[in-house]
Amino acid sequence: MRTHNVVLILLAAVVALVAALGGYQLFQSRAAVERELGLSARSGAQVVSANIEWVMETARQVLTRVDDVVADPEDSLPRDAAGKLAEAVASIPGAPQLYVVDAAGQTLMTTYPQYKPADITDREYFIKAKEGEPYWVSSLLVSRQNGDQIFTISKRMERNGRFAGVIILSLNSGLLEKVWQGLSLDPQSTVGLFRDDGWMVSRFPLPSGPQDLSKYVLFTEYLPASPEGTYNTVSPTDGVNRLVAYKRVPGTNLVAISSLAVEPAMQAFATDIAAGLVVGIGVIVLLLLAVGWIAKLLRQDEKQQRALAQAAGHNNLLLAEIHHRVKNHLAGVIGLINVSNIVPEEKKQLADRIHAMVSAYSSTYEHGDQFDALDASKYIPRIVDDLAAGYGRPVEVSYDLEPVMVGADRAMALALLVNEVVTNAFKYAFPGEMAGRLDIRLKSEGDMATLTVRDNGHGFDPEQVHKGTGTRLVRGFAQQLQGENTIVNDGGTVFSLTFRPMSSEQTASRP
Repeated sequence: MRTHNVVLILLAAVVALVAALGGYQLFQSRAAVERELGLSARSGAQVVSANIEWVMETARQVLTRVDDVVADPEDSLPRDAAGKLAEAVASIPGAPQLYVVDAAGQTLMTTYPQYKPADITDREYFIKAKEGEPYWVSSLLVSRQNGDQIFTISKRMERNGRFAGVIILSLNSGLLEKVWQGLSLDPQSTVGLFRDDGWMVSRFPLPSGPQDLSKYVLFTEYLPASPEGTYNTVSPTDGVNRLVAYKRVPGTNLVAISSLAVEPAMQAFATDIAAGLVVGIGVIVLLLLAVGWIAKLLRQDEKQQRALAQAAGHNNLLLAEIHHRVKNHLAGVIGLINVSNIVPEEKKQLADRIHAMVSAYSSTYEHGDQFDALDASKYIPRIVDDLAAGYGRPVEVSYDLEPVMVGADRAMALALLVNEVVTNAFKYAFPGEMAGRLDIRLKSEGDMATLTVRDNGHGFDPEQVHKGTGTRLVRGFAQQLQGENTIVNDGGTVFSLTFRPMSSEQTASRP
């Protein structure tokens, strides 16, 4: 009955696995389509922005040159003015036409050969120039000359500080057609140009006419939050669902748009779905054949698993018991020292050393039984705080400890070294009830580490410092750590140890 249940569970797992793999495949396929769409849309917006940035800069230069040619609209224009105007606009794409209009709205000169007189004083680009705008980009307009969709870039003319007219550069909306063709977009995708107040400037494919999209999410949400980005939406212009990328054109109030129709791109996604179903059915058949073999292996493995589980549980109990007994034995040693007939100072030194060993040992089983290496920054404060409490001196202790993993074979040596150095500081740096400060730093330096213990006490006698037992112990511990130590007077005693936390073999074996 148990094997039967296992087989049923395996069958369910097979179905779940195939479903999960199929779902993952679909997710990855859709994500790939969306990434490709996003990349293409952002690239398109970048191309539109770069083209418009160049057009705007060129237009400004042309308008400035024309302004220089027209010395004063009230005077006669230079004899060769028409030729210079035609030459000035020759380098700009979009079938540009140039108009010079005086302050009364009368066209003085134009490069458009079929020009018919028209009143432009009601046009935004004339009004804005008259109101003081030095340059102005119009929204999308329908030309009164030929009915084409156009937009204009205009420059205010001033003479002697007063409004003297407008120079107007008119560009056909077909300007963006070449960009659209160059991007090889599908017929439902678009490129466009908007002012940041929401008015459409140009678009291809051509829209039905001028549009105010100031209430559209691009201008109410996305553009105020970021100068460029992407979003998915249904176009308010033609109702097509598109992924839209936008980018502010540097140095202008214009926003470049590239939008890709989502539906054509999803056709590739549908193809991936069909392919995924074919692969999934094949995988199900293969997995069902494997179920019988797996059930047989499970029966054989079941006994082994039960035995291993029992052994693991027993080992965990033994390990916990070992930890408990080691700590009790160390505590017992401290107790024997306390009742032995030893000089009190030596008794305390022995007890402190054993406490340091206990602190290092405790770290081995309090942090997930990681026996190969211990974090020195965890047990050093425990050693120092115990010493500070034992001596009861008015000494402030500060720590600046980076995590340093010390090999288990070196952790005890480091713990005992810290005990000796800090003990010396508490005993000799602050005589009487002298207050002071003890700074302990541990820094990692590649395969090496540096321990620094600094006090602001009265320093040490260089002739006496090398004679004590503690000094000899410190020297021995430093050798175990493959390190070198120094001790200097610098506003107090400064002990420094540069050591190798792990052996070369341990360093090579760690990931």
